[in-house]
Amino acid sequence: MTINKNNNIDDIEIINVSVNTADNFKLSVSQFIPSNEIKGVILIASATAVKRQHYYHFSKFLSQHGYVVLCFDYRGIGGSLHDNLKSLQANVRDWGEQDLNAMINWAKSTYNNYPLHFIGHSIGGQLLALSKDNNKLTSVLHCSVQSGYWKLWQGFERYKLFFLWHILVPILTKTLRYFPSKRLGVGEDLPSGIIYEWASWCRDPEYMFGKHAPESIVYLKQISSPVRSYSFEGDNLAPKACVDFIANHYNCNVERIHINPKDFNLKKIGHFDIFRPKMESTLWAEFLTWINNNN
Repeated sequence: MTINKNNNIDDIEIINVSVNTADNFKLSVSQFIPSNEIKGVILIASATAVKRQHYYHFSKFLSQHGYVVLCFDYRGIGGSLHDNLKSLQANVRDWGEQDLNAMINWAKSTYNNYPLHFIGHSIGGQLLALSKDNNKLTSVLHCSVQSGYWKLWQGFERYKLFFLWHILVPILTKTLRYFPSKRLGVGEDLPSGIIYEWASWCRDPEYMFGKHAPESIVYLKQISSPVRSYSFEGDNLAPKACVDFIANHYNCNVERIHINPKDFNLKKIGHFDIFRPKMESTLWAEFLTWINNNN
């Protein structure tokens, strides 16, 4: 571990460090350290192509309530991109088997006296199935953790995703040797190995559990900690049926909650709005209560 710099925001200390994975890849990590007594640790796993900074406001909120919060970038994303994207050899399973698993073990070894909670956003929650040490978690909270199989969508969205996974991804990635997510307005650019493997899942009715499934998918069955899975009406990137699909693959009981924005007097809760400051007094407070109850 190497420490890069320290910052302070409203008495929350932010320490940026690098953490090595088992295959010796260096991950960029931000720790949010509370000024008051530490109650536990929360590890946040990001959505695809989303840098850890997207979760900073949410992390600050959780840290103000007594938790050390850890955000990290997967290999090839944000601070964990150390070379030319075209030359990076990586696939989605590396994000789970290596990156997420390294973060779980680093968190446990660094803060071994505290419960370790997990919050997964979109693919971040899916990757938990590939981590051999996921049984070290005290609780698991999923936000819009879904299957990406295109036929689970309805209407025009279904055809957009068919075009994406069957045509656009293969053509653009083969031409450029990476996937230009930034130009398409959907986050950070992705290494070719990442997008190719993900696309293969999204063309399979069984998604990550189908014919392209990594052997490590068996680790999903060992999770026995409390699991709560949220979906949101109007979230076009994670419809209810897609979130149900992942939740139904757990061996343990999963508490499924589907939120209508009207419950919070909102017109919409988009896929990325979940972690924006406007949710502090409603959704974030609900997350915090559940984590406290399982601490």
